[in-house]
Amino acid sequence: MPFGSTAYREPASSSGGALQSLFDAFKWPLLGAGITLLATLFWLAWPNGDGRVDGFDMVDAIEPAVADQLILDSVAASRLGNAPLVAAHHIVVRGIVRLPADTILAADRVSFDPDARIEAPGGRLIALAPHIENAAIDLSGRNGLDGARAGARGGDGETGGIALVAAARFDGGRILANGGNGGDGARGYTGAAGRNGWCGPRGFGLAQRGATGGPGGAAGNGGSGGLITLLYQQQPIDAAAVHGTAGNPGRGGNGGRGGAGCRGLRGNQPNQPTGNEGPGGRTGSRGDDGAIDRRKVDFDDVVDTFEAWLDTRPHDFGQLRDRLLAIEATDPR
Repeated sequence: MPFGSTAYREPASSSGGALQSLFDAFKWPLLGAGITLLATLFWLAWPNGDGRVDGFDMVDAIEPAVADQLILDSVAASRLGNAPLVAAHHIVVRGIVRLPADTILAADRVSFDPDARIEAPGGRLIALAPHIENAAIDLSGRNGLDGARAGARGGDGETGGIALVAAARFDGGRILANGGNGGDGARGYTGAAGRNGWCGPRGFGLAQRGATGGPGGAAGNGGSGGLITLLYQQQPIDAAAVHGTAGNPGRGGNGGRGGAGCRGLRGNQPNQPTGNEGPGGRTGSRGDDGAIDRRKVDFDDVVDTFEAWLDTRPHDFGQLRDRLLAIEATDPR
């Protein structure tokens, strides 16, 4: 360094050393607190207690062992025949699936693809799974048919079906068991045409008015809503079982054409009027609302009940339903 020059030096910093000393003093307590926080967050996120879903084994007791996955679509459903029990570890519902009247679904997980739906009009269904996602189940009764012939009565709507669905956790969806709507009565038949008059030369006959039209067909009655029972451990799913509405009564038939008048040697007479329209059909009545029974249960009881039923021969739908209905609710209301 040249003589007489002055060199600038940074003052020694003491902040870095102080922070290092502070960290060294508290690093083990801080590390312990971090591990505790992570463990707490993991415990809160992991399903356990009421949130435990993966711990349930719904179908392990079935012999022979069930498939890991079943794609339940219209083709698979057509091959079920009269088999009452449909089981797999994971059932994936795809498209519109029409099931037989008395079907039991059992799985560790049941998931519905977008726009997928299970239908069993007016039938009975039991579905058991720890986890059911985006359920779309419709057991609504069929609508009555409209009257086909002149003056025919509309058909009555069918009563909604019976569903018992149990899950430890529902993730969205809806279950329906509405009554079917009544069909419309048909319009009455057209009245017969009146006789034409004649005015000679061999005689005189009066023209006749057209006949009254036939009565309209009665409206079909609406069907009553069905019965939905939900056994759940966390939150129930949305459900509806409302009444069906009555159809429309048929209008009376047109009156018949009036007979034509005449002018002749034996007199004159005017055309006769058209006949009156027939009476309208009788109005129908709506059905009664169904019932929805929601019960919070311990899902272990559902698994135990199902496994006990598996040991019973033959596998009767009504017997399983009765046993599941006998499970005691954890918060009876």
